[in-house]
Amino acid sequence: MSLQTIRDVVIKNQRVLIRLDLDVPLDEKGRVTDFTRIEKTLPTLQYLLEQGAKQLVILGHLDRPEGKKDKALSTAVIVTFLEKQLKQKVGHLDNCVGIKLPATKVVVLENLRFHPEEESKTEKIRDEFAKKLARTGDLYVNEAFAVSHRDQASVTSLPKFLPAVAGLYLAEEVRCLEDFLKKLEHPVTLIIGGAKVETKLKLIRSFYEKADCFIFGGALANTFLAAEGHEIGQSLHEQDKLELAQEILMSIEGAGKTYCLPQDVKVADRIVDNVITVGLPVEDLDFNMLIGDIGPKTIEQYMTIIQKSKTVILNGPLGVFEKKPFEKGTKLILEAIASSRGISVIGGGDTLEALRKFKIPFSRFSHVSLGGGALLEMLAEGKLVGVEAIKDKKVIKS
Repeated sequence: MSLQTIRDVVIKNQRVLIRLDLDVPLDEKGRVTDFTRIEKTLPTLQYLLEQGAKQLVILGHLDRPEGKKDKALSTAVIVTFLEKQLKQKVGHLDNCVGIKLPATKVVVLENLRFHPEEESKTEKIRDEFAKKLARTGDLYVNEAFAVSHRDQASVTSLPKFLPAVAGLYLAEEVRCLEDFLKKLEHPVTLIIGGAKVETKLKLIRSFYEKADCFIFGGALANTFLAAEGHEIGQSLHEQDKLELAQEILMSIEGAGKTYCLPQDVKVADRIVDNVITVGLPVEDLDFNMLIGDIGPKTIEQYMTIIQKSKTVILNGPLGVFEKKPFEKGTKLILEAIASSRGISVIGGGDTLEALRKFKIPFSRFSHVSLGGGALLEMLAEGKLVGVEAIKDKKVIKS
């Protein structure tokens, strides 16, 4: 099946309903700290305006309001940024259904997730909500790669009721990852950080045959260390996933591949800034310690593997990089990947945040994905439900 984009259809005089990734990071005062996700979609918005779209109606969500209205999570927070970038007035409505569109050429609708129907587990409920959304557009554009692995009303149901195509950035993400998967160069190293085993499980299993080495870090590594019988003190881990972790490690070995867990770590009695830390071998940990980062011997081991790899994939941080005492592992591993000669694909929300913090340019990697779960799903399955939903749709062609 082919994936058509906005370049393949008539835009002039069409009211375009466009799903963007508006889930930008906010600080404690509700201010946006990074607009990268929206910046990546600007070429699509500008192209649609240049091609004479009647109106751009922007859909999106912000964080997880659990189906309830929350002023702190209003999409109004991105309006001023869009006005500056598009050099025109941008409207905002306090709902996304049952609305009367304003006269502005561009309008942002309120957070989709204020409505529980958006994320309903029932297809019929999602479809009914999508029908209401579809009334505000003539053409649907998916420009939200980061949510395209989710079976949600604005992602998989809307294309049932409108002609549908991909935005330029979504199409580029899909193309890059499809090409990447077709020509993996060995040795392949998969670096998995973050917190939860279950969210990475599908990716890990799908790479038993594809990867040559599996590297683990972050709280996820704590679970694997505990599964191997190490004392990890009070460190964050998933006690109920120890058997699963054991099964994963056995499966990696059974496939004739290797895995690496931290051999030393940086610990403290609290995970905060300005705390005194100690570096210890994992064998020397005791019950009251908290692991915050990988240690220097582990960093050196991981960097050596990266230098020898022809392909490196990373998803998730190697430690609590948000806190200065525990940032070194994540920083040095990202810099090692950036400096390697191999192909590199990295992504995930925390990974993007780390790149920003350490001022490592996206351009130093083969591909930086804005997706977290979507990247994991694409690498594991080679497809996304949101992308499949817009393939080979009937559209008005030039």
